[in-house]
Amino acid sequence: MAPPAFDYSNGSAVVQNGTIFYSPNCTRPVVIPSRLVYASDPFHQPHLNTSLFKQPVWWSQGWAWQSFVPLVPSFFFMPFEPLCAMPRIEEVTFSFVGPSGETQRETRFRMHEDDIQLWVTEEECITKVAHVIKLRYGIPGNLPPKPSSFHFDHAHKSHPIAKRMICLSWEWFAIWMGYVSYLIAKTASLVPSGTQDYSSQAPDWYNHLRYMHKFSETWLDSLLLSTICAFDLGTP
Repeated sequence: MAPPAFDYSNGSAVVQNGTIFYSPNCTRPVVIPSRLVYASDPFHQPHLNTSLFKQPVWWSQGWAWQSFVPLVPSFFFMPFEPLCAMPRIEEVTFSFVGPSGETQRETRFRMHEDDIQLWVTEEECITKVAHVIKLRYGIPGNLPPKPSSFHFDHAHKSHPIAKRMICLSWEWFAIWMGYVSYLIAKTASLVPSGTQDYSSQAPDWYNHLRYMHKFSETWLDSLLLSTICAFDLGTP
Protein backbone atom coordinates (compact mmCIF):
# COMPACT_ATOMS: atom_id res chain seq x y z
CA MET A 1 0.00 0.00 0.00
CA ALA A 2 1.30 3.45 -0.92
CA PRO A 3 2.00 5.74 2.06
CA PRO A 4 -0.50 8.58 2.61
CA ALA A 5 0.24 11.79 0.74
CA PHE A 6 0.94 14.78 2.94
CA ASP A 7 1.17 18.43 2.03
CA TYR A 8 4.57 19.01 3.60
CA SER A 9 4.25 22.78 3.14
CA ASN A 10 1.88 22.72 6.15
CA GLY A 11 4.28 20.79 8.37
CA SER A 12 7.08 21.72 10.71
CA ALA A 13 10.01 20.22 12.57
CA VAL A 14 11.02 20.95 16.14
CA VAL A 15 14.40 20.15 17.68
CA GLN A 16 14.19 19.81 21.43
CA ASN A 17 16.96 18.44 23.65
CA GLY A 18 18.67 16.92 20.62
CA THR A 19 15.55 15.08 19.38
CA ILE A 20 13.76 15.97 16.13
CA PHE A 21 9.96 15.99 16.24
CA TYR A 22 8.10 16.36 12.96
CA SER A 23 4.44 17.03 12.22
CA PRO A 24 3.10 16.92 8.64
CA ASN A 25 0.14 19.22 9.39
CA CYS A 26 1.10 21.58 12.23
CA THR A 27 2.99 24.84 11.77
CA ARG A 28 2.21 26.49 15.11
CA PRO A 29 4.93 26.70 17.80
CA VAL A 30 4.62 23.85 20.28
CA VAL A 31 6.43 22.63 23.39
CA ILE A 32 7.15 18.90 23.56
CA PRO A 33 6.82 17.72 27.19
CA SER A 34 9.17 15.26 28.82
CA ARG A 35 8.09 11.65 28.42
CA LEU A 36 6.48 10.40 31.63
CA VAL A 37 6.94 6.94 33.10
CA TYR A 38 3.17 6.76 33.65
CA ALA A 39 0.24 8.93 32.59
CA SER A 40 -0.69 11.19 35.49
CA ASP A 41 -4.04 12.95 35.84
CA PRO A 42 -3.63 16.18 33.81
CA PHE A 43 -6.39 17.82 35.85
CA HIS A 44 -4.74 17.21 39.20
CA GLN A 45 -2.81 20.46 39.32
CA PRO A 46 -3.34 23.98 40.64
CA HIS A 47 -4.54 26.91 38.52
CA LEU A 48 -6.31 24.89 35.84
CA ASN A 49 -7.09 26.61 32.54
CA THR A 50 -7.65 25.44 29.00
CA SER A 51 -4.31 26.78 27.72
CA LEU A 52 -2.70 23.83 29.53
CA PHE A 53 -4.46 21.48 27.09
CA LYS A 54 -3.48 23.13 23.81
CA GLN A 55 0.05 21.76 23.61
CA PRO A 56 1.09 18.24 22.55
CA VAL A 57 1.13 15.48 25.16
CA TRP A 58 2.43 11.92 25.05
CA TRP A 59 -0.32 9.48 24.12
CA SER A 60 -1.91 7.34 26.83
CA GLN A 61 -4.98 5.12 26.80
CA GLY A 62 -6.88 6.96 29.50
CA TRP A 63 -6.21 10.47 28.18
CA ALA A 64 -6.06 9.86 24.41
CA TRP A 65 -9.03 12.18 23.87
CA GLN A 66 -6.92 15.26 24.70
CA SER A 67 -5.77 15.39 21.07
CA PHE A 68 -9.35 16.32 20.10
CA VAL A 69 -9.58 19.42 22.31
CA PRO A 70 -10.37 22.29 19.87
CA LEU A 71 -7.84 25.09 19.60
CA VAL A 72 -10.50 27.50 18.36
CA PRO A 73 -13.87 26.34 19.72
CA SER A 74 -16.96 27.89 18.17
CA PHE A 75 -20.03 28.78 20.23
CA PHE A 76 -21.79 30.88 17.60
CA PHE A 77 -24.17 28.19 16.40
CA MET A 78 -26.37 25.50 17.85
CA PRO A 79 -26.01 23.39 19.92
CA PHE A 80 -23.58 25.70 21.79
CA GLU A 81 -25.20 29.05 21.02
CA PRO A 82 -26.24 29.62 24.68
CA LEU A 83 -22.50 29.93 25.44
CA CYS A 84 -21.66 32.53 22.78
CA ALA A 85 -21.99 35.62 25.00
CA MET A 86 -20.70 36.54 28.44
CA PRO A 87 -23.60 36.02 30.87
CA ARG A 88 -24.90 38.76 33.10
CA ILE A 89 -23.44 39.00 36.61
CA GLU A 90 -25.80 40.40 39.22
CA GLU A 91 -25.59 41.45 42.84
CA VAL A 92 -27.56 39.32 45.26
CA THR A 93 -28.10 40.04 48.93
CA PHE A 94 -28.36 37.28 51.51
CA SER A 95 -29.81 37.61 55.00
CA PHE A 96 -28.62 35.34 57.78
CA VAL A 97 -28.57 35.18 61.56
CA GLY A 98 -25.12 35.94 62.96
CA PRO A 99 -23.49 34.45 66.09
CA SER A 100 -24.97 37.29 68.15
CA GLY A 101 -28.47 36.38 67.03
CA GLU A 102 -28.86 39.53 64.97
CA THR A 103 -29.92 39.39 61.31
CA GLN A 104 -27.02 40.29 59.02
CA ARG A 105 -26.90 40.98 55.30
CA GLU A 106 -24.17 40.12 52.84
CA THR A 107 -23.78 41.00 49.15
CA ARG A 108 -22.55 38.37 46.69
CA PHE A 109 -22.18 38.14 42.89
CA ARG A 110 -23.43 35.43 40.54
CA MET A 111 -24.71 34.71 37.04
CA HIS A 112 -28.28 35.66 36.31
CA GLU A 113 -30.62 32.77 37.10
CA ASP A 114 -31.75 32.45 33.46
CA ASP A 115 -28.16 32.11 32.26
CA ILE A 116 -27.38 29.57 34.97
CA GLN A 117 -30.25 27.40 33.75
CA LEU A 118 -29.08 27.64 30.13
CA TRP A 119 -25.56 26.55 31.09
CA VAL A 120 -26.82 23.75 33.34
CA THR A 121 -28.95 22.41 30.47
CA GLU A 122 -25.98 22.65 28.09
CA GLU A 123 -23.78 20.74 30.53
CA GLU A 124 -26.41 18.05 31.07
CA CYS A 125 -26.73 17.50 27.32
CA ILE A 126 -23.04 17.24 26.47
CA THR A 127 -22.17 15.07 29.48
CA LYS A 128 -25.10 12.74 28.78
CA VAL A 129 -24.03 12.39 25.14
CA ALA A 130 -20.56 11.39 26.35
CA HIS A 131 -21.92 8.96 28.94
CA VAL A 132 -24.29 7.22 26.50
CA ILE A 133 -21.73 6.86 23.68
CA LYS A 134 -18.99 5.71 26.05
CA LEU A 135 -21.20 2.93 27.46
CA ARG A 136 -22.77 1.89 24.14
CA TYR A 137 -19.39 1.41 22.46
CA GLY A 138 -17.32 0.40 25.49
CA ILE A 139 -14.80 3.20 24.97
CA PRO A 140 -12.17 3.46 27.72
CA GLY A 141 -11.00 6.83 28.95
CA ASN A 142 -10.98 9.14 31.94
CA LEU A 143 -13.52 11.93 32.24
CA PRO A 144 -12.56 15.60 32.48
CA PRO A 145 -14.12 17.70 35.27
CA LYS A 146 -17.52 19.16 34.47
CA PRO A 147 -17.83 22.91 33.81
CA SER A 148 -20.01 23.21 36.94
CA SER A 149 -17.11 21.94 39.05
CA PHE A 150 -15.80 25.51 38.76
CA HIS A 151 -19.03 26.82 40.35
CA PHE A 152 -20.52 28.99 37.63
CA ASP A 153 -23.84 28.46 39.43
CA HIS A 154 -22.59 29.69 42.82
CA ALA A 155 -22.63 33.15 44.37
CA HIS A 156 -19.13 34.60 44.94
CA LYS A 157 -17.70 37.21 47.28
CA SER A 158 -16.67 39.67 44.57
CA HIS A 159 -17.43 40.52 40.96
CA PRO A 160 -13.88 39.64 39.74
CA ILE A 161 -14.03 36.21 41.41
CA ALA A 162 -17.47 35.53 39.92
CA LYS A 163 -16.26 36.55 36.46
CA ARG A 164 -13.11 34.44 36.77
CA MET A 165 -15.03 31.29 37.71
CA ILE A 166 -17.63 31.89 35.01
CA CYS A 167 -14.89 32.32 32.38
CA LEU A 168 -13.13 29.16 33.53
CA SER A 169 -16.39 27.21 33.42
CA TRP A 170 -17.06 28.57 29.93
CA GLU A 171 -13.64 27.46 28.74
CA TRP A 172 -14.30 24.01 30.16
CA PHE A 173 -17.14 23.41 27.75
CA ALA A 174 -14.45 23.34 25.04
CA ILE A 175 -12.68 20.53 26.92
CA TRP A 176 -15.92 18.55 26.84
CA MET A 177 -16.34 19.33 23.15
CA GLY A 178 -12.98 17.63 22.60
CA TYR A 179 -13.95 14.65 24.73
CA VAL A 180 -17.23 14.10 22.86
CA SER A 181 -15.45 14.59 19.53
CA TYR A 182 -13.04 11.79 20.43
CA LEU A 183 -15.87 9.46 21.44
CA ILE A 184 -17.75 10.09 18.19
CA ALA A 185 -14.59 9.52 16.16
CA LYS A 186 -14.05 6.18 17.92
CA THR A 187 -17.56 4.97 17.01
CA ALA A 188 -16.50 4.73 13.36
CA SER A 189 -14.31 1.71 14.16
CA LEU A 190 -16.29 0.06 16.96
CA VAL A 191 -19.42 -2.09 17.14
CA PRO A 192 -22.09 -0.90 19.59
CA SER A 193 -23.47 -3.15 22.28
CA GLY A 194 -26.96 -4.42 21.52
CA THR A 195 -28.70 -4.08 18.18
CA GLN A 196 -27.33 -1.44 15.84
CA ASP A 197 -29.91 1.28 15.11
CA TYR A 198 -30.51 1.64 11.37
CA SER A 199 -33.76 3.60 11.77
CA SER A 200 -32.31 6.46 9.70
CA GLN A 201 -29.24 7.13 7.56
CA ALA A 202 -27.65 8.95 10.50
CA PRO A 203 -24.94 7.20 12.55
CA ASP A 204 -25.95 4.61 15.13
CA TRP A 205 -25.01 6.89 18.04
CA TYR A 206 -27.29 9.62 16.63
CA ASN A 207 -30.26 7.26 16.27
CA HIS A 208 -29.63 5.77 19.71
CA LEU A 209 -29.61 9.18 21.37
CA ARG A 210 -32.65 10.30 19.36
CA TYR A 211 -34.94 7.35 20.00
CA MET A 212 -33.68 5.74 23.21
CA HIS A 213 -32.67 8.88 25.13
CA LYS A 214 -35.14 11.39 23.66
CA PHE A 215 -32.62 13.94 22.38
CA SER A 216 -34.20 16.41 20.00
CA GLU A 217 -33.49 15.96 16.32
CA THR A 218 -32.62 19.65 16.03
CA TRP A 219 -29.98 19.41 18.77
CA LEU A 220 -28.41 16.28 17.27
CA ASP A 221 -28.43 17.74 13.75
CA SER A 222 -26.61 20.79 15.11
CA LEU A 223 -24.07 18.53 16.78
CA LEU A 224 -23.45 16.72 13.49
CA LEU A 225 -22.81 20.05 11.75
CA SER A 226 -20.53 21.41 14.48
CA THR A 227 -16.74 21.13 14.66
CA ILE A 228 -17.19 18.27 17.12
CA CYS A 229 -17.98 16.04 14.14
CA ALA A 230 -15.46 17.64 11.75
CA PHE A 231 -12.38 15.43 11.47
CA ASP A 232 -10.61 16.93 8.45
CA LEU A 233 -7.33 18.84 8.45
CA GLY A 234 -9.20 22.15 8.34
CA THR A 235 -10.39 21.72 11.93
CA PRO A 236 -7.82 23.04 14.42
